[in-house]
Amino acid sequence: MTFRTSVTPTQLRSDGDFNMNQNQTDAAPKNTARLLGAGMLALLAIAALAYQWVQHQRGDVRPHLGAGEMLVEQTVQVLQSKEKKRIVLVTVQSPGPELKAQEDGFLKKLKQYPELQLKEIIRIDPEDARKYSPGTGLSARRFARIVENNLKAEAIVSLVGTPDPKDPAMLQLTNKVPRFVAVTRDRDELPALFAKKWIRAAVVPRYDFPAPAADDARGLRAAFDRYFQVVTTNEVASLPKP
Repeated sequence: MTFRTSVTPTQLRSDGDFNMNQNQTDAAPKNTARLLGAGMLALLAIAALAYQWVQHQRGDVRPHLGAGEMLVEQTVQVLQSKEKKRIVLVTVQSPGPELKAQEDGFLKKLKQYPELQLKEIIRIDPEDARKYSPGTGLSARRFARIVENNLKAEAIVSLVGTPDPKDPAMLQLTNKVPRFVAVTRDRDELPALFAKKWIRAAVVPRYDFPAPAADDARGLRAAFDRYFQVVTTNEVASLPKP
């Protein structure tokens, strides 16, 4: 005796639904893993940005301490051929935290080089305090006066930027400018200053990425490298075009 089993369309639909649901069930863990991985990467990126923002809001001055130290190292380099090494430092009265950090870093590092003689600290009393901040504020007229009053100095170091090379006060300079080292934000003016030998080394906000310091590197030099870099005659050609 032969038994025949009939399959209804309803049963076929049920079997098909079962297979489809099984495939969806198998794919679900993979999709979930991908989403979790992407989510973790996004969270890490957000955490890194948040850390940098918090450090900035807290006033992380380590890069500026490093900038002060770097100014000393660059001053040593530009005065190698000089027998006397008298220096004038230019800053402002009542500096803010960042300028104060640059000054502190400079003065502390200076103690490691007894051959460098700090002749004077010029503290500008600005009429408009908002004009002066790390790397900006020094006018051409004031720079010319500093040069005229310090002809026996071998170097001038500025924490408050560089003068405008196109200003008439600069064009009227008749005295030889002591070797000038500065922190500056006015990157576009550096080629003209270097061409006239009005500056010998500059610390500028970093424009060449990635920074040489690893993200997890610590210390003032690592902090400096993440935010700043040095420009000398060797690096002028690499400056971004205005």
